[in-house]
Amino acid sequence: MNEARRHNAADLTDDLLFMRKGSGFTATRIVDAGTLRHVLGGGDEPFDNLRDRFISAIQSLRDPEPDLLLAAYGLAPGYGDLPMLRQRRERYGHTIDRKVDTVADREDAAIEHLRVQLLTGWYTQSPVSARIPEMHNGIIQESVHVSTLVVDRKWQQTREHYRFMALFDEADYIAISSS
Repeated sequence: MNEARRHNAADLTDDLLFMRKGSGFTATRIVDAGTLRHVLGGGDEPFDNLRDRFISAIQSLRDPEPDLLLAAYGLAPGYGDLPMLRQRRERYGHTIDRKVDTVADREDAAIEHLRVQLLTGWYTQSPVSARIPEMHNGIIQESVHVSTLVVDRKWQQTREHYRFMALFDEADYIAISSS
């Protein structure tokens, strides 16, 4: 993969979902997760550094998410030998007395929190270049996509799609308007 390729938050989410499947977070699989590698320090970093940073980011989350994600990615003791995500979910579910579907739902929410940690870089061992100023009760604009429709050299419409990352809890929504 070309390291100069632009990375975005959606690619990071895809990589996080990809890395929990199959054998989990391994040296052979991280090669195909370019955006995750990028936020963990880049393709030139040794796998051990990438793994240590990833574990550090997971451990910076609120309980019980660290145990859940370390199991899902096969990084917790007793989970690395399980070659399939479903097996790891079953074992973790057994320890918390929950079914596989419940574990999967909790993973999805925890992965969203992990994505925010990785993008902001607010965890021990994060690459220095990834850190941004901490904001309480703020938002970060992740991306903007603008599409303009022109028919017969006449403007018809413009659509703007903004994606934000919320850095606060307990808000129902963010409203933005423009004219």
